[in-house]
Amino acid sequence: MNAECDDELATLLETPLASLRPRQAFLAARRLGLLASWLLRPEVLRKAADYAADDETWSDIVAPWRGIPPLPQGLGACWVVAVHEQRRQRPLLRDAAVLPLRWARDQQSHHPRLPADLRRVADQVVDVLARHDEVTAADAWKLFPASDGLLDGPGQPCLEGKYPSAWAPLAAGLLLAAGHGKPDPTVWATGAWDLEHGIQPIDGLKQKLAIAADEFGAKTFYVPEQNLGDAKRVSLGIDVRAIAVATRRPPSPRDALRDYLVRFRLRPTSRPPEELGERVQWEKECSAYFLSRPDEGEARAFYFDTILPEVRRSLSAKSPVPQVTRLATIVSKGYWLVDLALGLVRPLHFQPGDPLMEVLLLHDAEMESTAKDIQSRINAQSEMHHSKATCYKFKGATFAALNEEFRDCLRGFCGGAPYQLAIDLTAGRRNLNLALHAAAPRGCHVFVCQGDFDRESGRPKPFTEDVDSWNVGDHSG
Repeated sequence: MNAECDDELATLLETPLASLRPRQAFLAARRLGLLASWLLRPEVLRKAADYAADDETWSDIVAPWRGIPPLPQGLGACWVVAVHEQRRQRPLLRDAAVLPLRWARDQQSHHPRLPADLRRVADQVVDVLARHDEVTAADAWKLFPASDGLLDGPGQPCLEGKYPSAWAPLAAGLLLAAGHGKPDPTVWATGAWDLEHGIQPIDGLKQKLAIAADEFGAKTFYVPEQNLGDAKRVSLGIDVRAIAVATRRPPSPRDALRDYLVRFRLRPTSRPPEELGERVQWEKECSAYFLSRPDEGEARAFYFDTILPEVRRSLSAKSPVPQVTRLATIVSKGYWLVDLALGLVRPLHFQPGDPLMEVLLLHDAEMESTAKDIQSRINAQSEMHHSKATCYKFKGATFAALNEEFRDCLRGFCGGAPYQLAIDLTAGRRNLNLALHAAAPRGCHVFVCQGDFDRESGRPKPFTEDVDSWNVGDHSG
């Protein structure tokens, strides 16, 4: 970053700190406008604020000069830190400056008063992420200053310069925005990018770490792996971590920023990686994201769209349950269980004329509403999932009554073909499971899924599931 600005402002910025008078500090801050808090050294801002302290007409303008400006928050927020190339010639400027920014969707162009090279890097970020299917051209993501009016006035030219190291914070910010995540003001990043080789080393680490730690309270700073050794030697108490060097071609921005993104519980990609090690990491990220979502509807949608297909695939490969045309299951509060069971017994591919998978949802009065919701969801997607659900409310209270009721119900449901029936014993109270198992017709298939449960969120821990299945004829003599 250099400091090409108008003559009056340039003269003020070139004033030696030792001879700087309060009025000169005030004039420099006034000329810079909203950028003053981001560009001027703290001691210059304090001197400027002291100059106008007794004049109430300046109180609103002066107030921000007495503290550290807040980093932007909310969807799309991000910030870059750049070193002033002419800091020795312009001693009033910080050695490095932070520029608060935000990504906005459905825009025609980047903000025209952003530095030209910063706009170039922003274009590179969008292009690289689009190549890796993280965003699309239709999203029309563009970069803007975090607040209106920040770049108005004669201070804007002070920002012009080179911004190669802005790639990492801009890419992380856009990945967060596209994944509906928000930044953490204590977590920073810097790093350049090369299309063929991925993350690249940068200059000015000492100045960047200093402003992040001393003024903005950063706790973690991600730097290119090539810079990690130097960064740790001048870390200033910050936890310095690496943005990984690419191990494959073309380099993946998500792989490089993986450790950074995990901290934000960013929504993982919907498709698992092919490489085994990356798939294991993806499963961990999916689990962390699912268990941390405060919104139950959002968590449920993510489970159905992203986690459940992979759990089905994994369980079917490890412990295949015979594919049948009828499934009976007990409805419980675990909204994922019916879909998991359905995925285990339903064929992966359907041919024209194949019969619908019939699903019998067994429930008591307490679970009637949940059963009807599940029935509605399955039937609304019957064409896609090739399934049709029916509810049955049982009334029995004792084991004998439940066993008789289940036996009659299953006899009618299997239509004289028990080998086409699978019974899921995963959900429900133990007396219901025992009664249902005792009522299972000879020749049908029975299975049960098990897995870990997260008490804090009240949700299953994804990818801890296992399944056991057997044929009733094999166990009933």
